[in-house]
Formats: sequence, structure tokens, C-alpha cells
Amino acid sequence: MTLTISVKTPIYPTEEKEKIEKCFENLFDKKIKLKLIKEGENNFLYSSNIGIGLLKRIFSDIRQKKFLDTVRACAVIEDEYTLLLYLHKQALYSKRIAVVTEDTSSPFGHVEIRLQTEKNTAEEILDWLAPKTEKGKELSPRSFREIYSFS
Repeated sequence: MTLTISVKTPIYPTEEKEKIEKCFENLFDKKIKLKLIKEGENNFLYSSNIGIGLLKRIFSDIRQKKFLDTVRACAVIEDEYTLLLYLHKQALYSKRIAVVTEDTSSPFGHVEIRLQTEKNTAEEILDWLAPKTEKGKELSPRSFREIYSFS
């Protein structure tokens, strides 16, 4: 599959690494292998080559809770092939998904989800994940299975 998914979040000196790992466990509904990386003076927890199961959870959650417009407003198209989503770290700790913008996240930061594709554009990925709506209804409803067209 040419869709690559990675996750990353900062670890601040006042935070416990185990609690941040719990955020990831809540997001994935299982423990995942995380790497501790250093960028400049900052430490991060990072994992790459995440399976599409993560997207299935987000895909379902944003439809069930009806926040497609919020996802569209908060998503960042970094370049033609890279889409970024930021999830509220404290909400994840409580087993909830809350999408935030990079600059309005919680005091403890956010979890960055990076979706990179070689074939489709970031805009196409966003249109699949959170299609445009009118009066709260999807203009072009999507099924999760369509993700396999991105391979």
C-alpha cells in the first residue's frame, strides 16, 4: 500500500511516559511499538508504518460523532502528498478522539497523525476521510473500503 501512516507526540518534562503510551494504546485499542526520539532539545514518542486500522477508528468516530467539518477545518495539507491531523492528547487519555489545530491544542500538546501517499493527493485523502458536508450531511458519502483504492 502506498499510504503510510505515522504518529508522533512530544513528551514534556512534567509528563509521565507511561501515561502518553496509554494515549496511544487508547487510540489503537492495543499496545504499539513506540520509539523515543530526540529532535533538538525535545523528546517525542513516535511510531511509523501504522496499519489502516487506525484510520478505520477515526473514519468511524468522525461520522458517528458528526464532526466531519471540524476534521476538514483542522486538517493540514503539508504538501501535495502529506495530510496531517492533530488529536488532543488528554482526550485520547480518556479514550476519546478530539481533533485540534496545531496551535490550539492542549497544554500538553497533541498527537500528530501523518498520512503520506505516493499515488493520491492529500486533498483526495482528506475528501475520503472527511468529505464536504451541507447541513451536516456528507455531499459524497464514502465507505471505509475505498481506502484500498489508495494502494
